[in-house]
Amino acid sequence: MSFAAAMLGAGGSMRSGCKPGKLGHFHCQFSGVMVLENGTLKPYGRIDGQLAIDIGWPINHCGIRVQLEALCSLKYETKLDNRVSFHKKLENIMEGTGEKGVFDNYQASPVMTDILPEKTHPQRYELPAGNNRFRFTLQAPGETLPAPFRTGYGSLVYKLVAYMRAENGFLVQIGERILRFGGYHNLSQNIDALRPIEIERSVKKSIFSSKKIVTANLHLESCGYLPEEDLPFTLCIRNPRCLPLQMSMKLNQRAIYSVDGSKKTTVATLDEAINEIFEPDCESTWVHTLKVHKAASPSYCIHPMYTVTHILQYKVKIDDYSILKGEVPIFIGTTREPVELLMISANCLNVIDERFPARRGSTSSTHSDCSGLTCSSTLPPTYSQLTSRIPSLETLPPPYDDLSSGRERLGGLKFRVVPPDETPGNCSQHDTTPATPCGDD
Repeated sequence: MSFAAAMLGAGGSMRSGCKPGKLGHFHCQFSGVMVLENGTLKPYGRIDGQLAIDIGWPINHCGIRVQLEALCSLKYETKLDNRVSFHKKLENIMEGTGEKGVFDNYQASPVMTDILPEKTHPQRYELPAGNNRFRFTLQAPGETLPAPFRTGYGSLVYKLVAYMRAENGFLVQIGERILRFGGYHNLSQNIDALRPIEIERSVKKSIFSSKKIVTANLHLESCGYLPEEDLPFTLCIRNPRCLPLQMSMKLNQRAIYSVDGSKKTTVATLDEAINEIFEPDCESTWVHTLKVHKAASPSYCIHPMYTVTHILQYKVKIDDYSILKGEVPIFIGTTREPVELLMISANCLNVIDERFPARRGSTSSTHSDCSGLTCSSTLPPTYSQLTSRIPSLETLPPPYDDLSSGRERLGGLKFRVVPPDETPGNCSQHDTTPATPCGDD
């Protein structure tokens, strides 16, 4: 069994090496397998993996690159004046993505690493026959990104893609690995999501009348919410004629797909509520709560190819008159955590109490998985450290009164991030050494 087949049996993701029509670049058929320590993409997190290339005979190349791509593929048709138009587009929607190449359609991603740096002819690399393995590390971005989708209009997928540069300068895809990702939108970084909002709409009997029949005022304490959270609202109605009213409120999710100005739109209702007032007063107030659906996608409106917006829309149906409508934008996010805390959680760094200096000789008393936090030890220094310096008040344990009242002071602790070189415990550290081929272990 080849190494590539063995890696597939261990859970690796396999794609046939060079794509059809590009075999002439290397004059052989080979396979590329990407194996990751964790197949889930986390904002600000590290992506550690290994690229295995299995070939039958040696080949020459000018470099190997691995990059992260958010590949959006749209394909649909539109009809206007009995004329049908077909629209198709494929693009990486990450911020900072380079322009497409003229000949190979390659787009440089802002998140990439060169396993073997690029060389120009006549300098080149020789890849020996057999199993070749290369380790790599990438740093995931912290930008707002939409959730993956697959609809009748197209799809969005996040994946790692490996490229090999041929001697003619073309970058040829030799392997890929699809990642699990639910999108990212941090409400704490969106100013519009944190502020309250209030709008007022009214309806008149006719355009020639200045008297308002009904006036509706919608108030929200905040515009940003997470899935499965409650969305409370207050709708105040001024109804001088005491007309019967029917009020409704909807939370809609709108997805827009766009190719060269041609758009397709889908709308999904996440929650709704109805209130009927048969014997209304001159003034009435509707206080209610909607629920954000757990499957709601995070709001996204950065790349023109694909946008996701959320709207809270109300409708007041007035007896024998018209319908009063109004709407406000809502932002659905994935988290409210500060960026610093997300970076700590994603990279398994330590958080320690500012009141105690870091001690390299002490052992961490509490450990967690790499997805969580690791508490720094507050044990006293070792005996060798005590005997190597003059005793002082800093080396003495705190008084009994301080220990007994410590529970009351926990809320006032200050924390700081420990640099990687001071990180105790079993957390992984950033590896700054260049990637090189590694042989069989």
